[in-house]
Amino acid sequence: MNKIALHTIKTSVKLNKTYVHTIKNFGFDNIPKHIISELYKDGRYFSHVSEQWIEENYPLRTIYGCQKFDFQDIKYPETFYEAKTFTKYGCNFRSSFMKGTGRVFNDNLFQIHTKNAIFCIISNVNFPEIRVKFISGVDLLNLYPSGIISYTHFYNFFY
Repeated sequence: MNKIALHTIKTSVKLNKTYVHTIKNFGFDNIPKHIISELYKDGRYFSHVSEQWIEENYPLRTIYGCQKFDFQDIKYPETFYEAKTFTKYGCNFRSSFMKGTGRVFNDNLFQIHTKNAIFCIISNVNFPEIRVKFISGVDLLNLYPSGIISYTHFYNFFY
């Protein structure tokens, strides 16, 4: 297999390190905490809240709207981050505009987009414990060229 050449992207976060956090303060009025916890194990709910949480806890600024990336580095504004959730189904780090009904996967665009980003992979598998790992798109492509990290790779990826 051909390795993709590594190019330097400056970041304010340490790459290839897993950060472990336990979320303690979560809820919604009188809904029992165990129900909210189960909701947050679903990536559709978790991703919206976790991206706001990332901005509050790491030196990144959210890019609002349907843009190519989710965050911009505060110290290095030329560096962009793509947030993806690692769930009990694994992690699909293909571009959102290429996933879903009626959308078409374009490998060339996927390669270009991925090589130019840092990925913020956030696991909700054991919520309220979450794991956060920043990794270059180049490294992700070398490890998972299909754009999909199987759940069976959870421990290899985060530990």
